[in-house]
Amino acid sequence: PGVFFMVPRLEILRNRDKFFAALNWYAIEENQQQLEIQAELSRVSLETGSTPQPARYKFRTDAPEEEEFENIFSKLIEQIRQNSLQKVVLARQASFTFEEAVDPFAILEKLKNPAEKSFLFAMQFDGAKTFLGRTPELLFRKNQNRVKSEAVAGNRANRGKSSSSDLLMSEKDGHEHELVVVAIREALAELANDV
Repeated sequence: PGVFFMVPRLEILRNRDKFFAALNWYAIEENQQQLEIQAELSRVSLETGSTPQPARYKFRTDAPEEEEFENIFSKLIEQIRQNSLQKVVLARQASFTFEEAVDPFAILEKLKNPAEKSFLFAMQFDGAKTFLGRTPELLFRKNQNRVKSEAVAGNRANRGKSSSSDLLMSEKDGHEHELVVVAIREALAELANDV
C-alpha cells in the first residue's frame, strides 16, 4: 500500500574507468517517452577529470522538525506496544539550500567511504532537485531484462561474524526482513512477468 519501487529512466553506470548509459521505459506511450529521453540525454555530460568540491549550504530544513519527529516517535512506540503496527521505518527529509549552483555528484563523491561496503545513489528529477544518498543495500541492479533488488531489515552494531549470526537467528529481525521482502515482491509484481 505505502510502498513503491521506482526504476530511473536514465542510469549512468560505471565499471572501473568505463561509463555506460542505460535507458528504461514502459512500452506504453513509447514515442513520447523516446522524445523525453532524447531531451534528457542531450543534457547529460560524462566529462571526467577532477571532481569539483561541493559548495557549503546556506540553509538546512528538516521535515518533520525535531519536536514533531519526537511526537511521532512516541506515538509509534505506543502503537508498537499495542501490537497495532508490524514494522516502522522512521526517516526525516533534510533539504539544503546553497548560495550557488551545486554539483550533486560532487556531494555524492564526498559520501564515498571505501572502508564500508555501501552503494551510492543519485536520482536527478530536474535541474534543481536531486535525491541522493548511501545505503548498505543494493537498491536494484538491472541486467538486460532482469532486475535484482536486495532488502535487509534489522539492526546490529558491526561486531563481525557474531553480529551477523545474531541477526540471522533473531525472530524479530527475521519477521521484519520478511515484511520488506513481501513489499518489494508486490511492488515488482506490477512491473514484471516473474518475481
